[in-house]
Amino acid sequence: MSFATPLPTFQPKDYTELSRAHTRLNLTCDPSERTDLWHVRGVEGSGQGCIALSYIPRGTLLLKEPPLFIIDEVGDGPKSAKTTHQINSAVRNLLKNDRQGFGALTDPNTRQTKNIGRFEINNFQMAKHEARNTSQQGIFLKAARFNHSCVPNAYFNWNPALHNLTIYAVHGIEVGNEILVNYEYQNAYERREDRRQSLQDSYLFWCSCVACKDGPNLDQNEALRATMRDLDARIQAGAADAPTQRQNIRRLLGLLDAAGITYPQNAELYGQLAESWKGLMQQIDPWETQYRNECRMAAENAACSRLDAEIVAVGDDSTEVRDTLRLIGSLRP
Repeated sequence: MSFATPLPTFQPKDYTELSRAHTRLNLTCDPSERTDLWHVRGVEGSGQGCIALSYIPRGTLLLKEPPLFIIDEVGDGPKSAKTTHQINSAVRNLLKNDRQGFGALTDPNTRQTKNIGRFEINNFQMAKHEARNTSQQGIFLKAARFNHSCVPNAYFNWNPALHNLTIYAVHGIEVGNEILVNYEYQNAYERREDRRQSLQDSYLFWCSCVACKDGPNLDQNEALRATMRDLDARIQAGAADAPTQRQNIRRLLGLLDAAGITYPQNAELYGQLAESWKGLMQQIDPWETQYRNECRMAAENAACSRLDAEIVAVGDDSTEVRDTLRLIGSLRP
């Protein structure tokens, strides 16, 4: 298999590993942005949205977009005087067509002036610097048209190597279906009311996605997320012995699959599973060859599953994939 564009910092063995992953996933190795597979149109109750024009396979790159402008937020975000000045200045400095594009974005935010409110509702997080208490957030005119779901079929990610925001399909998407991302994927395990309130506070809408709307499946879905929340808390606490920890991880992965939730939760769990098996392997005496190999293979399989999840959601050229390729390389004999 040949790759259409060079992937910087990759070694020959990395291309081999990527080829294996593409074969496992039954993916074509086409890194092209497929904006021809979807269009923007009116969506009832959501203003505008992005609709599939034909079937979209998982792992398809739907969008690769540079930022219209970037803001370095300080402290409590757009409410700070410094950040407000940055936003107003950035909008003033836009070319006419870009300024009109920014002005056409959704702005239900009556709590702020137009520029600030529009930025708050439509920005995407790019990078965080905890030590400096700052974060980078950007405006992306095309990406801003993708609506939210707590059970998304696509995933957005800032790729610093490309200096672009990417959106990949993480599930197959049927023609006519809306392409949806999770604005707050870190809240995947939370209760419906907590997810809704967080989205209302940040984006000024009350979520009515398939996981949030009233109906016969709501109680079952809430119970499922409660179980996931409990397992996640146990895993993060790390108090259990290693075999129990691995059992909890595998169980949570199964529940994620049942709930239709994929990245980044699945990749994080596969990474934890790989590190657990790797740690066990390193504790085994060198002469116990068979047991060491069993642990190494278990670690390698988990790392490859993490790689598969990352390729589908963030692409071959992401920093996440490069990090996982290094992990896999460390496990090869």
